[in-house]
Amino acid sequence: MKNSTSFLNKIKTNRATARIAAALFSLIFWVGVWIIAAALAGNSLIFPSPLDVISRLYELVATSDFWLAVAVTLFRITAGLAAGVILAIPLAVLTHRFSVANTLTSPLLTIIRATPVTSFILLAFFWFDKSTIPVFTSFLMVFPIMWAGIATGLESVPQELIEMTQVFRFPLWRRITKLYIPAVSSDFRSSLITSIGLSWKAGVAAEIIAIPRLSIGRNMYEAKVYLETPDLFAWTAVVVILSLIFERLLTRLLKGNNTNRGVKEK
Repeated sequence: MKNSTSFLNKIKTNRATARIAAALFSLIFWVGVWIIAAALAGNSLIFPSPLDVISRLYELVATSDFWLAVAVTLFRITAGLAAGVILAIPLAVLTHRFSVANTLTSPLLTIIRATPVTSFILLAFFWFDKSTIPVFTSFLMVFPIMWAGIATGLESVPQELIEMTQVFRFPLWRRITKLYIPAVSSDFRSSLITSIGLSWKAGVAAEIIAIPRLSIGRNMYEAKVYLETPDLFAWTAVVVILSLIFERLLTRLLKGNNTNRGVKEK
């Protein structure tokens, strides 16, 4: 038994090492491509080198304006993401429970999905102030994805199990925690992970167009206007890093909750 456990641990270690090595190789390869492209361009205004971007990012991180812009943008995108998730849950339940509600609201879902993000941003100028537009845009990106994901999870619940809970007269809270939440959790998690990346893209795009006073998007816009290409690359790198960190944290949080739930059930 100990030998088999040790063997499995070695396999896991080797796989983890292989994944890390593959990631490092990929990173080194693309950094090398970046260096070559910058050398061929021969001008940081056209295409800055990694060193130019890193040195500029180091200078930005040392300023208080950088952290203020990051904090405000993070708040806006988190607010839009949270609003999209919170409002999608009751609407998904409603459309799953009542076919009339599904018939009435499905065109809205189709319109939101088909309309370009830029159109919503421009329309939002008539409805909100500049600082609220990124929140609204992030919400619109998250809402239909979470709505569809939760509805799909609810539809996957076997009818036999629903009838069984009704026969044995399970209380509502128990049906929710023991039947519906486990059925929805997988679709909810995958939809949320997809939504994070889209909320960051849409939120920052809205900031670039709306140009609110404190934001990452405003700094990207000004970098473009003043032809500060290393700044534009540096702020883009910040958006990518923040999006990845945000996604990893939520993924780990959701996995942790699932593990704790499984331990309690045992």
